[in-house]
Amino acid sequence: MAGVRGMPTGTGRRLKGVALAAAGLALSIWAHSTGASAAETIDGIWENPTRSVSIELGPCSGAALCGRVLWASETARADALHGSGRELIGMQVLRDFEPVPTGWRGEVYAPDLNHNFKGYARLLDPTRLEAKGCLLGKLFCKRQVWTRISSGPAG
Repeated sequence: MAGVRGMPTGTGRRLKGVALAAAGLALSIWAHSTGASAAETIDGIWENPTRSVSIELGPCSGAALCGRVLWASETARADALHGSGRELIGMQVLRDFEPVPTGWRGEVYAPDLNHNFKGYARLLDPTRLEAKGCLLGKLFCKRQVWTRISSGPAG
């Protein structure tokens, strides 16, 4: 399969995995501005739909939220190492997510692609977050619903 617009072959598959994970994180942050009460904060630990990545979301500067990887499957770790040359666990993959009228918007880092892109998030309910991220403008967009596995900071 040929690459897309100069992207190397296989980028689409990596985009699907990592971008979905990153987009999912972005989505988590969006939830905070949708009128959720303090009891429905998005701070905490969230897991992607395939259960291959867990991320901790919390404040990082002012009203902004950030997310870092707490746990990842061997496959996700290998993809990140191949794309970015860095270990996935502990990596900050969500940066400067700030409230907007429809949720949260910020920057998502996809380590398997070694690329930053815009991400959006919103809380569907106290245990589910919808995330969306797009790699090139409004092209190559992915959507995921993440599940809360713990409230508050990791122990």
